Amino acid sequence: MLPSSHRAALIFCLLLGAACAILAQSDGPDLSVATDRGDHRDPRAPEALTQLAFMIGDWQITSEYVLEDGSTMESTARMTGRHTLGGFAVQTEAVHSALANPDLDIFVASHTFTVHPKSGKIVGIAINTLGNRKFNDGEFVGEDFVVIASGEMFGGGDYINRSRYYNITPNRFETRLETSEDGGETWRDGGYSSVFVRSEPPANASHSDRATD
Repeated sequence: MLPSSHRAALIFCLLLGAACAILAQSDGPDLSVATDRGDHRDPRAPEALTQLAFMIGDWQITSEYVLEDGSTMESTARMTGRHTLGGFAVQTEAVHSALANPDLDIFVASHTFTVHPKSGKIVGIAINTLGNRKFNDGEFVGEDFVVIASGEMFGGGDYINRSRYYNITPNRFETRLETSEDGGETWRDGGYSSVFVRSEPPANASHSDRATD
């Protein structure tokens, strides 16, 4: 006869196996593990994720910085946008020159955006090679995609940033940065703007898949 501890373990295994069998036969939602779908939105992801499709692909970036003395400086970078999180999010990774961090050969910034399944709002997070972490809230205002970022900014301090993606076409878009020091009541020029040009335009580029307000 099996010891009581062994009998308990056997009963637990039998019950677990029965529960798994019931779940496998249920008509509930597909809870299979999401796999890497490349540059494709998972059909189970919110439809609003298609609004961010304009970021997908390879891009060349030309940026202009306004320095403290009022002079300007240009830099170039490259960015790749793709679907991630099994097709439930869009991620961009931009590789810049070392303007922001002379100790490294490159400066890399990554942004990930997804659509909250309950609120339907675009939310995201960003991190870069300086260790800055930011939380992003995005929305489309007319034809522009506007992102409010809060968290660890470059110079520290109590302020938030607003990035506006505008003049969005299949092969080109622009961004400009604004900064607020009063919680978003007023905004000033953030001294940074960029132009994104697609490296290799797709054969059947279309901007119609992004819903507009």
